[in-house]
Amino acid sequence: MQIATSKIGFINVIAPHTPLIEANIDSLGQSIKNHLNNGEAKILLDFSGVSHIDSRGLELLVDSFEEVKKLGGDIKLCNVNQLCTDIFIATRMSSYLEIYKTPEEAAQSYL
Repeated sequence: MQIATSKIGFINVIAPHTPLIEANIDSLGQSIKNHLNNGEAKILLDFSGVSHIDSRGLELLVDSFEEVKKLGGDIKLCNVNQLCTDIFIATRMSSYLEIYKTPEEAAQSYL
């Protein structure tokens, strides 16, 4: 899986460029763990390169969300396409994941 990482201020932006499916989810999980191990618990997942997500991808998001919350941080999402949005609504994940249109809007929400 190709993953780009960057920062907006103190927020770590992780941008996977592939569907979040079982076959390629491990590298995203490792990227999130690396940030957490470095004490970086404010994470923004940029979904601009994610076409869809399966149950394994949803499980990773839930597990990561719980780990980040234990450290006093948060995971927020941006640039989520309609298919992924519909999946988040259908699975009720949209009720606790914060989803923003742009990385800048998401970064502002951390202030």
